[in-house]
Amino acid sequence: MYIMHYPIIPRPNKLIERKGFFILNEETCVKTSQECTKFVSYLKELVETPTGFTIDINSRDKVENTIEFLLNKNLALEKEGYHLNITEDKIVIKARESVGLFYGMQTLRQLLPPEIESNSPIEDIEWKIPCVSIEDYPRFKWRGHMLDVCRHFFGVDVVKKTLNLMALQKLNVFHWHLTEDQGWRIEIKKYPKLTDIGSKRADTQLKHSRSRKFRGKPHGGFYTQEEIREIVEYAKKRFITVVPEIEIPGHSQAAIAAYPELTCFGDNFEVASTFGVKKIIYCPGKDEVFKFWKDVLTEVMNLFPSEVIHIGGDEVPKDRWQECPDCQKLIKEKNLKNEEDLQVYVTNTMASFLAENGRRLMGWNEILDEGLEPNAICHYWAHSEKEVLKHIKMGRDMVNSKNKFTYLNYGYKGMPLEKVYSFDPVLEGLEGEELKHVLGLETPLWTEWIPDQKTLEFQAFPRIMALAEISWTSKENRDYTSFFQRLQAFEKRLDYLKVNYANEEERNPSLIARIRKLIRGK
Repeated sequence: MYIMHYPIIPRPNKLIERKGFFILNEETCVKTSQECTKFVSYLKELVETPTGFTIDINSRDKVENTIEFLLNKNLALEKEGYHLNITEDKIVIKARESVGLFYGMQTLRQLLPPEIESNSPIEDIEWKIPCVSIEDYPRFKWRGHMLDVCRHFFGVDVVKKTLNLMALQKLNVFHWHLTEDQGWRIEIKKYPKLTDIGSKRADTQLKHSRSRKFRGKPHGGFYTQEEIREIVEYAKKRFITVVPEIEIPGHSQAAIAAYPELTCFGDNFEVASTFGVKKIIYCPGKDEVFKFWKDVLTEVMNLFPSEVIHIGGDEVPKDRWQECPDCQKLIKEKNLKNEEDLQVYVTNTMASFLAENGRRLMGWNEILDEGLEPNAICHYWAHSEKEVLKHIKMGRDMVNSKNKFTYLNYGYKGMPLEKVYSFDPVLEGLEGEELKHVLGLETPLWTEWIPDQKTLEFQAFPRIMALAEISWTSKENRDYTSFFQRLQAFEKRLDYLKVNYANEEERNPSLIARIRKLIRGK
């Protein structure tokens, strides 16, 4: 009964089954206050095309067949929580904040037949919504998805579809990876060559990082500042915060191709056409490099209202710093021990600059150091879990993207759906007040080997749905069998949304196939 009538993903934390159905028809009307009108518009946009109904608003004398939105600041709910009560006569969504009403709407949407996602009229269907009482709220406040648009560029339409699908799953942070060795994707007015030169590469490596095969044609693209503002506003309407990532000090060959003076020896390089970690990185020994970073981040902050700005900080080979007179001079002047300390100095300088502007730095876990600015957020992906655990116990906030469970670019053979669903972002050994420093989780999707939207969606779905449930649903309410059955019922909705998801056999390859993969080391 539960799975048949309530195929909701992520699973609500409190659900009481009721008998009967609410029937959405041409007589249905919406009752709401002025402050909730945007949710009425969202509902109308969702239902009017597939149903052919015109939803009436605020029929005062109407008491049956109504949908009501209520905001009540005094409700005993968390900020993102909601109540959804459906009887045969009425649907009521209550929340303390607007975001809660929005998430209640997403649950109501999933209770409608999947045909509701159609962008053309559907005939001969009864729009039945099962009666239910739901009280729901998220486990974590950071429920993120990261898209790398540097290794392969994806246009505004793909980003908007990504945001729509995130909203359906109650994900609320879009981490936008915008700069890399293989392409600079954000327009910076003060440095036009970043996109004139840095957004284009001559070719693209195929298959793997040691391959000598190439696509045989240039690749490029970037977002204008106008497009970025459009996307940020589009996300905001869906209660999604866009967190930009501007890599500092590594993964920077595209910027250096545009402005060679930013590297240690001022030598010329092309935007990288191959993948893997590159040794061509910024030179912190030059004052003009810090000026460049601050200028870029100033324009970034003017585009993105997010409190958090991600600076990467991972995979920084320091070979050139060891040979660079400017870097060695700075190490001596600042009484630093070595090149590792120099990166900490860079990170802390940028953290202070962001803090002066009311922002907060985030970086991959390679930025961790006992001397690191305490307010910097650790984004855990790999390497020493013990080091990350130590910093959390010291009071540092962390977002968990442990690669073996969350990297959606990994193949299904090594990271099948069932394994993904077993992930828990809380590191073993945390307890009490320490738990509040686990902000949540994020699902990175790196695109070295993902050249098109079809592959992008295949890698993400349905694993991103499993991770959405992990980030929203309390651990005691999670159950893989239930998730798997709800997912099967959900597939028709994905079909109407035109999502290219991995089918049942593809997302959980056989054990034999997975063992063969491990033996071959592929």
